[in-house]
Amino acid sequence: MVHQYKNNGYNIVLDVNSGAIHVVDDVTYDVIELFEDNSAKEIIEKLVDRYPQTEIEEAIQEGEVEFEKYDVIISATGNHNINRWINKYIYERKIGVPVIYAWNEALGIGNHVAYFQYGNAGCYECLFKRDEDNEELYDRTSYCEHGQDVVQKVAGCGSAFIPYGSTVSIKTAAMCVDTVKKIFEGRYSDNTIISAKGDDYHLKRAGLKVSTKYLNQKDCIVEYRGNLLANPDCEICGEKNGN
Repeated sequence: MVHQYKNNGYNIVLDVNSGAIHVVDDVTYDVIELFEDNSAKEIIEKLVDRYPQTEIEEAIQEGEVEFEKYDVIISATGNHNINRWINKYIYERKIGVPVIYAWNEALGIGNHVAYFQYGNAGCYECLFKRDEDNEELYDRTSYCEHGQDVVQKVAGCGSAFIPYGSTVSIKTAAMCVDTVKKIFEGRYSDNTIISAKGDDYHLKRAGLKVSTKYLNQKDCIVEYRGNLLANPDCEICGEKNGN
């Protein structure tokens, strides 16, 4: 996530996830503002009346991530919004590079690793659904009942966090490495999510509820592939969007 603002004549760009702060020129500032929702061609068309085209193109090239140059992409930020942006970027540009998303659940209740490749049924956005009552977006793969506040805070700026132990991260990392191995061995032909069910002790002690998925899952680890995870109404890859 990026925040932009102007202060005392400076163009400031804050990368919320890394904490990096950048001071940029006017053309770069305006390119960043348009970058997420516009193609390079569209950005040039919108800014060419204000800046030389060569300067716009240079600013775009500095900010572009050329995903197609990689053998595999791994996102282990644990941030669903970042992952949804990556998914949208990949899908809109029809990039066929395998993408792995790995994340922990709060208080050690579970681990997830998802593998998606453009052209197969389903995408990362398919993992989310709108609540029928309040229209809030929630992760339908979660072991924690949606609508609960699981964020803890400590003193200081930017101190909110989702609590989980280091052993949970180690398990997720091992699942991620195993998934990469299987991809390069050609053992996955469908998009897949692997979910490992953890202990609900700490979650319940915190006064939180487990989800229906947690209650219904009998095995410690389950895999859902292809059409079992695809959502025909998905805003990114669904049938209604002509995909």
